[in-house]
Amino acid sequence: MASLTSLTSLPLARGQALNEKCVSPVEDVDEAVEAKASILSSLFTPPVECAPSTVRAVSKLVKLASLNRIPLGIRSRHWFPWYCASQGISLSIGQLRNFEYSATTQAVTVGAGLSKSEVDEQLEPYGRAVVSTTLSDCGLVGSTLEGGIGWLSGKHGLALDNMLDATVVIADGNIVKCSATSHADLFWALKGAGGNFGVVAEATFRTHKQANTVYWAEATYPASRLGFVLQALGAIHASLPLESRISLRLETVNSRTEVVLRLFHNGSRAEASKVFAPLFGADSVNAPTSSVVRMLPYAALSSVWDSALDHGSSNNRSSTGVNLAGPSLDVQGMMQMCTCFMNSSSFSTSLRFAVLGIEIQNMSRIANPSSETGAFAARNVSAYCYARLVWEDEKENDLCDGYMREFGRKWREALGPKEGSARAYLGFCGAGKYPFAKMEMVLADLC
Repeated sequence: MASLTSLTSLPLARGQALNEKCVSPVEDVDEAVEAKASILSSLFTPPVECAPSTVRAVSKLVKLASLNRIPLGIRSRHWFPWYCASQGISLSIGQLRNFEYSATTQAVTVGAGLSKSEVDEQLEPYGRAVVSTTLSDCGLVGSTLEGGIGWLSGKHGLALDNMLDATVVIADGNIVKCSATSHADLFWALKGAGGNFGVVAEATFRTHKQANTVYWAEATYPASRLGFVLQALGAIHASLPLESRISLRLETVNSRTEVVLRLFHNGSRAEASKVFAPLFGADSVNAPTSSVVRMLPYAALSSVWDSALDHGSSNNRSSTGVNLAGPSLDVQGMMQMCTCFMNSSSFSTSLRFAVLGIEIQNMSRIANPSSETGAFAARNVSAYCYARLVWEDEKENDLCDGYMREFGRKWREALGPKEGSARAYLGFCGAGKYPFAKMEMVLADLC
């Protein structure tokens, strides 16, 4: 891991070569700048990975890259750690680990390097929690920029609805603290329009009381009972409490397909039993083949969820997703797509794992936030869905990727928002108020 000093004091041999190239007279200024940028980029090939631990250090790195036109990529805590693949500076946010809870405001400020589970654990002694993703290793700050839907979203909205301010290093290296009242346009854009407006080094979030244990259940059904499960979900969906969340996963592991339900309720076991009763069947035919019910501390939930999703790692994987058009669940449409996915997942000879997931909770607080909360567009939906394949043989990469693209296209056409019914914001770089990151927004139809 390189230090900032080592980046600005390049090795002597490289430095001499740089000096010889750049001090000779050049009539065209633009030509000189381009020549220097080209040489500097070659000095950072392969990329140099840096892990600053303060906002000021992030600022220095970004200024270095901006002034010298060195490619800069951000390596995040999310599933997909974006960074420069071939040259430049790879800026890892993993060491931005500050944590500060205010008992007065009941807000918490966290560095971008802290994961969701780490924030949960540090807030537990205060009896508080933040709205965040369900995945323990995802960064709280990074996942918020994409929306941040999780266990508490039914009652408290998305993570971005609960973000109070953000400290951002913009592309010229300057540090900007934005909120609803300061640099409000940048703050609006950060909440759903993508992460390319700067390096979000830390953010402050509203916390919520979370002293009680939570209900967690897992129930497994044979694939033949998929119709019963979907019908039960359709019946429950309209009256699902704000405190509840249901995850349905159609899982194929080692050629065996099962329907797995994971049920969450932020309340007592008695309350949860009434909510989820239709899913357990009134007779033995529709009862799950196995089920486990537990009451857990909220901070322990992430590790339980992660272990349930762990089916080994592989570099060969492909995912797709769709937001189901609301407000009610299209049970017949979901059944058709689930059946299609089940019947066609045997095309790969090295398939390790296939999953189609449907995440369901009361969406009223997400669809109707209490105030203007930003650019996030996917609010008026009935459920968030995804599909994923993991396979062994890299020779099947094109085959599996092609299948997932085609399945995703058909899925969105059948069940997703129709053309013109939803909008998304796309961010583009350019000159302006925020150098190299001007917020030029265009509206794009989601279909």
